[in-house]
Amino acid sequence: MDKANKVCAFIDVQGFMDKHEFYPREIAILNNEFSVCYEIDCDFDEEYIKKHKSWLTYQRDRIHGLPIKRVLDFKTSRILKLSQLKSFIVECYTYLRKVDKYYIAIKNQQLANLLEELKIPTLNLERELIGNEVCPPLYLFDKISTGHTHYCPLHFYCTTNKLRCALRKSINIWNWIQMKIQSDILFGKCVIYNLD
Repeated sequence: MDKANKVCAFIDVQGFMDKHEFYPREIAILNNEFSVCYEIDCDFDEEYIKKHKSWLTYQRDRIHGLPIKRVLDFKTSRILKLSQLKSFIVECYTYLRKVDKYYIAIKNQQLANLLEELKIPTLNLERELIGNEVCPPLYLFDKISTGHTHYCPLHFYCTTNKLRCALRKSINIWNWIQMKIQSDILFGKCVIYNLD
């Protein structure tokens, strides 16, 4: 729980994975005061798309619903080139971190590898508990949702197949982390009575 109290934000990326490389297509970063979500332009050329069409299509249709090619207009300023991603993450982290809050919470192994490369300290919710609890999977958050489903601009405009969205995942997990911290604070203040 101590590490969870030192989290400054949650980050998620969604995208395409081949045997050797991950190609993120969207990124969401948020905390209580800050929220951004960007489309990432991987600039896949036609030859690459043709060669890998089956697994690109499978991931698009079954995992995240993201298009293979860029959708949003560059005028929106909500698009990053893949080459800008690392510096964007470092800039956001530099802005968000505080002396007492310097971890980024994540639940995504490809992102864990990237943040390790960038030397950004993480709370990896795929591998670490908060208190004594495992972070629930995204489908459970969706199952208990009260109808307030959030989607990034990319999912909102480009697809009817709204599967795994970085923004929705970030909102749900950030809220879970905050609820878990608050409930553990409250529980710590409660007097436990022995009923024997």
